[in-house]
Amino acid sequence: DLVEALERTSCAVVQILGWEHRQLAGMFAGTDPAPGGPFGFGEFTDTEYGPLLSGTDAVGVRLQETRPVGWSVEVLARIEQTWLAGDDEPLVHLRGRWRRAL
Repeated sequence: DLVEALERTSCAVVQILGWEHRQLAGMFAGTDPAPGGPFGFGEFTDTEYGPLLSGTDAVGVRLQETRPVGWSVEVLARIEQTWLAGDDEPLVHLRGRWRRAL
């Protein structure tokens, strides 16, 4: 789904989620329920790169190319915009669980 959307729009927002966003991360990953879709479970602002979750660090990227790598697709994108909210505790997923970075 992500690669198809990138090829269609040529841009995206890459969010750096915090510990408090772990359930939202699960919703976007499809592992937690999200009735009505995950965009209804946060405060998002429209940008030229796509929806930006308020209060998070993020970058706006523009697609450069995609290429198959085994069963996956490698995506090369250029960072064109940054948003810094000052979150000093990014969400970490390690060995199948959400962890606090610090």
